[in-house]
Amino acid sequence: TANPTSWGSENLADILLSDHEVTARYAALKFTVSDNSTTGTVCIDGITLFTEQVAASVSNIPNGLELSRDTDTSHDLNLTAGSVKNSTFAVDMILPTEMTKQADAAWVAGDDAGGLFTGSTLPTSGMIACWLIKNPTTGDVDWGYDTSFTSPTLPSGYTISRLIGGWVTDASDNFIGGIHKGTSFSWLESTTDINDTTITSGAGNAVTAAVTCPPNCIYHCNVRLKMTASGSNVDLFARANYVGKTITDGGETGVHIEGSTSIQSIASLQTVTTNSSSQIDYSADFTGATLSYMKIFLNGWTMLTRNNP
Repeated sequence: TANPTSWGSENLADILLSDHEVTARYAALKFTVSDNSTTGTVCIDGITLFTEQVAASVSNIPNGLELSRDTDTSHDLNLTAGSVKNSTFAVDMILPTEMTKQADAAWVAGDDAGGLFTGSTLPTSGMIACWLIKNPTTGDVDWGYDTSFTSPTLPSGYTISRLIGGWVTDASDNFIGGIHKGTSFSWLESTTDINDTTITSGAGNAVTAAVTCPPNCIYHCNVRLKMTASGSNVDLFARANYVGKTITDGGETGVHIEGSTSIQSIASLQTVTTNSSSQIDYSADFTGATLSYMKIFLNGWTMLTRNNP
């Protein structure tokens, strides 16, 4: 306008660019004054420059977000920075910096603060679930502990969540040593999940039992069978398998010993998928021997529900 009476403002990005998905924006300004034999001055006032941050794509599979014991190794876990979609793959959840939460104190927002959700307590000789949470009103992302691996009781205002891991406790409700990498959780201290001294021989006599492993995950265990020989030939077979699946000879670990001996013992590393109640089946075959015990020890788990809640 030749003789403006007021100033106006425009968003150059909206004027010059219609594709808002681009990651770089360039603009050039050109001012033209008509030659009407009158001297004039072009004035530009109140210019403000803005930078636009284009967020990286957030994956359905967690990026970062790995757990480890913190300074208080008994009750504190640290979660590294990272990102992931929520449990319905609809909302971005980004934790910009690592955050430590205390499992022996009620949940409070922020780093080095209480982490137990309402109604939860640290179990003895059990495990606790670790949940990433988001408040959609404020945009705040935090995390904490709940006894449930499927339906956590979230703090007020936090309605968005994603299961990102779990940790094992000992008989004094202290965290045991462990290593978390991606979906793999390996435990550095022995946990006896099953100690059966009355099992009946035969694959058809499988026993269903809950173990220290989240629901619908791959349970890594050591199976040990110890017998006292009562005959000259001893057959020992031990197996752990998915609930309801019968494994006969050839689908388990075992030994056959020729000749009389006082004690027979076998041990094997096995993996089995837990059901929705964190249960497995186990069974044993033994001939020519009397059972001393069958034990199953936790080694770790592959957490399928971390990537596929």
